[in-house]
Amino acid sequence: MTVGLVQILFTIIAVLALVRIVRRGTARHLSLPLTVVAAVVWVCVLVFTWAPTLLDRVAEVVGVGRGVDTAVYFSILLLLYLVFRVFVRLEHMEDQLTRLTREDAIHQYHAKKKE
Repeated sequence: MTVGLVQILFTIIAVLALVRIVRRGTARHLSLPLTVVAAVVWVCVLVFTWAPTLLDRVAEVVGVGRGVDTAVYFSILLLLYLVFRVFVRLEHMEDQLTRLTREDAIHQYHAKKKE
């Protein structure tokens, strides 16, 4: 088996990502579930980079023609889920901002009324 440039590049990226995830997880900047999921994703990247035939086996199990197609489908699903989570979080932040703005406006109104 020859080592390709893609394998080296993916390995470097995955190891750097794993180190960053572990550091942020232990510093409590990331929740435990997010840390675990992110670590599993990057470990899978490492495993499938160095053992691509495993991805072909996964493709057979899920009924997809090729392992690469399986990786693309799962990647798209993961990205769609992450976009949805970002959208939900953005909506929550907008609601909080609206509530805080209203509270501040009411507070300022009452403060001016007392003057």
